[in-house]
Amino acid sequence: MARSDAADGLAVTAAAVSDLRTALGRPWPVSHAERVVANFLSARRGDMLAAVDDWLTPNCVWSSSGSWIAHGKEACLDRVEVFTQTVSTHVDSIVIRSASIGSVVCVERVDVSLSPSGNPMSWVDACGAFRVRGSRIEAWHDSLGVTVPAHRALS
Repeated sequence: MARSDAADGLAVTAAAVSDLRTALGRPWPVSHAERVVANFLSARRGDMLAAVDDWLTPNCVWSSSGSWIAHGKEACLDRVEVFTQTVSTHVDSIVIRSASIGSVVCVERVDVSLSPSGNPMSWVDACGAFRVRGSRIEAWHDSLGVTVPAHRALS
């Protein structure tokens, strides 16, 4: 669901964010910047392309370990398009711990790639650093760990 403005976007996905709690028992999100990141991570479960389009600034920079740097929302959308065609159209994030100061949010999480029917296909450890401007993400870097196929993780 596209959001019409920041207030609507935060309200619309507030229920979806309630399941994003840390394993340590601290409520998350706490700050405005954490709420923006939490809403973005929640939105990726429904539609990766829409999440990037809705939550990233037009001049966002996105990088991750082992991949090229995407400069601008269009480049980010191109990168997600490749991901959705080769890996998964939906990603569920399980937040392990988070910290923020001002507009910078660091989130240690496990990203679960989901099949179209919602079944887990693979897990990857991720540590993301996000910089928020207003109610959108203007910079995002992920350090990714080893991807584990679901059939191995469940056996």
